[in-house]
Amino acid sequence: MGKTIQGRSHYASEIISFDDSAECDLFYEELKIVFYNIDTWGLLFDNGTDFYRVEPTANSTSFNSLSRKLVKIKIPGIPNNLGAGYDLVELKDYEYHINVGFTTIRFTISPCCKPGNNLTTHFNTPEAKTHFVIKKYIKHINVEVHGRDEMPNYKGLSLYKKFRNFYMANGGIFGMSKVHWEIWCKNILDEKYIKKCIEKNQNRNNRYIY
Repeated sequence: MGKTIQGRSHYASEIISFDDSAECDLFYEELKIVFYNIDTWGLLFDNGTDFYRVEPTANSTSFNSLSRKLVKIKIPGIPNNLGAGYDLVELKDYEYHINVGFTTIRFTISPCCKPGNNLTTHFNTPEAKTHFVIKKYIKHINVEVHGRDEMPNYKGLSLYKKFRNFYMANGGIFGMSKVHWEIWCKNILDEKYIKKCIEKNQNRNNRYIY
């Protein structure tokens, strides 16, 4: 039996098909650039949500030098005062599989604490996970987002911060989390958004998350 899911969960998916495999392959190579460069994801939400990789030092340009890959996210709603306006997540569990007829790329983000601090700076508990997946077949590509074990984070927080996290986390009850990631799935397969993200990545010295 699989692991029991606690809290809330959600699922979003989008698919794009092509007339021939060469066209699919070309699109896939561009899609990977966007998928691997989370700094550009804000463009997928028309800058309504921002994503920033946390560097080991103020002058560093090498994200891969981090032993933990951290990303701070600024989303609409009540600001996170504990995280200087941002909710912090850790990227983990990267996988890349090549099989007969299809290829799969995936990684996971989970809420985490700031370096040197034991308080989680995210509205969900550290047990929450969001899985991002690309599945490429011969003539079509599918992107998916799976949210699991999403529960409000209250540990060690003031009443105000508990209220903020309750408000933000429980947006998922009304489908806000699902809608948010449905937008991501739709726009990451849109050539217009892909071009914008690639251009932004080129201006940021082609840094990758993996």
